[in-house]
Amino acid sequence: MLTGILLSAALAAGPANAGKAAPEKPPAAPAAPAAAAGSDVDPVDTVRAGVRQFLASYAARDVAGVVRLFDSNAPLFLGTDLGEACNDVPCLEQLLKDRFGVWETATMASPARVHVEVASSLATAWFDTELDAKSGISRRKTKLRFATTWRLYGTDWKLTQVLLAVPTKGQSGREILRQNELN
Repeated sequence: MLTGILLSAALAAGPANAGKAAPEKPPAAPAAPAAAAGSDVDPVDTVRAGVRQFLASYAARDVAGVVRLFDSNAPLFLGTDLGEACNDVPCLEQLLKDRFGVWETATMASPARVHVEVASSLATAWFDTELDAKSGISRRKTKLRFATTWRLYGTDWKLTQVLLAVPTKGQSGREILRQNELN
């Protein structure tokens, strides 16, 4: 909750696509490809490209590829289970290995309902997608919802937070109230 408040304050403090000042502490992980300083590349497009790379690495079960996208000094990944809460690289790597062990091959749908906000050196990208995973003769399609936070280091956007949820249908507040109405 505090992170959401701080991020909201940071986004409110400056217009979208504001200056690109870098935080003081660079990440230890190798940098993901990004636009060169002073280029005409829109930071929203750069973050969207990072989202696509994240999903491609995730579907490919590429632990190193996913980890490379994170700020190694401050990774936070919150999964769908209460026990899936990582804030360091070894934990993140194990969480990913455990998740990726569930399927042999997978594809990830293009992100939908994408919403990206950029202010100064902080960005959020929220999106839905579908994981189509296969293991042996079993196949399972799962809708996924991600909320991500990205931080700018020089010219590279690095993930600092990922929240993964499996959205449900028919369990909204409206549906629950409708089911409990007295007739």
